[in-house]
Amino acid sequence: MGASVTLFPYLSVNQDETVYLLQADTLRQGRLFPPAPPAEADAFLPWLSAHVGDHYVPKYSPVWPAVIAAGRMVTGSNHTAQALVAAAVVVMTYLLAREVLGRRWPAVMASLFLVLSPFFLVQSATFLSYLPNVLLLESFAVTFLRGARRGSRWLLASSGVLLGLALFARPFDAVLFALPFGLWLVVSRRRSIGRMLSDAAWVTVGLIPPLVAMLAFFKTATGSLLRSPFLLDKSDTLGFGGRRIFPSDPKLDYGVSEAWHGLAAQSVLLSFWCFGGLVLIGLAVVAVRRQTTGLERWMGLVALTIPLGYLLFWGSYLLAQWEGPWRIGPFYYLPVVVPLAILGAGGFSRLWRFDRRLASLALVGMTAVSGFVLQGALRDQRDRTAVTEALHEPVEAAPLNNTIVFLPQYQPYLMLPFTKLRNPSLGQDVLWALDRGDEANLRVLDLFPQRTPYLLSEGVPGVLQPLERQRGEVVSVAVDIQKQAVEQGSLLAVGRGDRLETFPLLASGEQGPLRLQLAVSKGDVAVEGPVGERRLATRTPGADEPDVLLWLLPPGPSGQPEEELETAGFDIRRLGDEVELLLPTRVAPERTAGPLLQLIAGR
Repeated sequence: MGASVTLFPYLSVNQDETVYLLQADTLRQGRLFPPAPPAEADAFLPWLSAHVGDHYVPKYSPVWPAVIAAGRMVTGSNHTAQALVAAAVVVMTYLLAREVLGRRWPAVMASLFLVLSPFFLVQSATFLSYLPNVLLLESFAVTFLRGARRGSRWLLASSGVLLGLALFARPFDAVLFALPFGLWLVVSRRRSIGRMLSDAAWVTVGLIPPLVAMLAFFKTATGSLLRSPFLLDKSDTLGFGGRRIFPSDPKLDYGVSEAWHGLAAQSVLLSFWCFGGLVLIGLAVVAVRRQTTGLERWMGLVALTIPLGYLLFWGSYLLAQWEGPWRIGPFYYLPVVVPLAILGAGGFSRLWRFDRRLASLALVGMTAVSGFVLQGALRDQRDRTAVTEALHEPVEAAPLNNTIVFLPQYQPYLMLPFTKLRNPSLGQDVLWALDRGDEANLRVLDLFPQRTPYLLSEGVPGVLQPLERQRGEVVSVAVDIQKQAVEQGSLLAVGRGDRLETFPLLASGEQGPLRLQLAVSKGDVAVEGPVGERRLATRTPGADEPDVLLWLLPPGPSGQPEEELETAGFDIRRLGDEVELLLPTRVAPERTAGPLLQLIAGR
C-alpha cells in the first residue's frame, strides 16, 4: 500500500490502471458502466472505452475493479485491495510450492524469491490486473492439486470457481496457465478413467457460475453472449494479420517474424525482471531435471505455455516497441514468475545441500541483479511522476466547486495523460471534459448550465482559467498585448476565413499591457483601440483552425503570417442573428516566458 502511494501517486506508465479505477468508482456508485450524457458523448469518452447508448463500456472485465471497490467501501482506500492481493500471492506461492516441491523449506524460499522479484514488487504497487489474476491462477492450482490428491469434491469445485473467475478476468492467461494442469490430470489418471472424469466434472461444476456471470456481462456490455467488450475493434484478437486497438488506428501487419520478435524481447526482459535473472532460470532447470514429486515438469510447462501462447497475440510484439515493459516489467509474462520462483527455489535447495558456499554466492549475485533492475525502474518512475504531477498541479491546487473543467486534448480520451481525472458520475463536484474547441464546449455547457466552466491550457504545467459565455448581436473581446511587443514595433494580424487584416500597434502611454477590443458579430470582426492603418490581404486558412485567429508578427511587411511571435484564437457559435463566445474571464498568471498575446472576455 505504501509503495503504491510513494512510487505511483499518479499511476504507472501503463495507463490501463485508470480504466480499472474508473470501473471501481463506477461500481461504488451502484452502476456497472460509467454514465454518458445524452449528447456530446465524445467530450467525456474515457480511455479504452466505447460509447453505447447512455453509458460507456470499458474494455476490461469488472472482476478486479469489484475487488478495488469492495476494499474502498470497507476501509476508505483503493490501496487496500493492492495490499491484500500482494499478501495473498505470497501465501499462495508458498502453498503451491508445497504441492509441487513437497517440502516446507523450499516453499518458503519460493515465496522469498517471488517477493524479491522486481516484477512482483513493481506490479504489486500498481492497479493493473496482472497480479490479481496471478492470485486467482495460483489459488486454482493449489485447490486443484490438493483436491485431486485428496479426492475432495469440494476442493475440485472450488478450483473450478477460481479458474472461472480467472477466465472472466483474463481469459487467455487462464487458458494458458491451466492447460498443463489439465494435461497432468489426463496423464496421471490415464489408468483410472472414471476418477479422471469425476475430477474433471467437479471442476466443471465450479466453472459454471463465473462463466454464466461472464456471459451475462458480455450480453449487457455488447448485446451478445459471445462478444467481449475487450474487442473495441474486431481485429484486436488472436492470430496473424492486420491488428489494431481502435477502429481509427492504422492496422499493424502482425506476422510470424513479429511474433518471434515479441517472444524474444519479452523473454529477455523477463530474465532480468524475475529475482536473480538467468541464475534463477538455471536453478529452475535443475529442479525440472531432478524432480522429486513429479509435478515439477508440469509446473515448468506453465513457463512455456504462457510465452508460446502469446506468440498468437499481437500485443506481445506491440509491447516490445513500447517503453512500458522496461519500466514495470513484461507484464503479459507475469504468470511465468510463479513457476520460475517455485522451481528456482527447488533448484536452490539442491545447490544448498551440494555446496553452501556456492549457493551463498549465487544468492548474492541474484540480489545484485534484481537490485540493479529495481533501481533503474524506480528512477525512471520518479522522472515520469514529476511530469505527471506538474500536469495535475493546476487543477489540484484550485478550489473547484460545482465546475466543469475542459482538459487539453492530448489524446481523444479522458484519463490520458490526466490519470487522476475521471467521471464515474455526471453529478460529481468536478466534471472533466475534453477541450474540443469553443463551439463544441458551448454545446457541452448547454447540458450543464449550472456549472462554472474552466479551461486548462496545454503545457506543463498548464494554466487553469475560468470561462465566461457571452452572447449578443455584437460581443466584445478584450485583447491584451504585452508592452515589450508594442515597443518592438510588432504587428497584429486578424484572420477570419480567407481574410487577413494587419495593424501596426501604437503605444497607448498607459502602464501595463496594451488593450484592444474586438467587436464580434455574425458577419464581421472589428478592431478597436490604438492601432495604425489597416492592411487587407488574403490567406489560405488551415485545417481545424479557430474561426478567428490572431497573430503577433515581427516588425516588417505584413502578409501571410509565417513566423508569428504568438497566436491566439476563438470560435464563434451562431444563434440566429446573435453570436456566442466562450472566453477566459481574467488574464492568466504569467509563466516563465509570459504570453505576449491574450484574449479575455470583454467588458
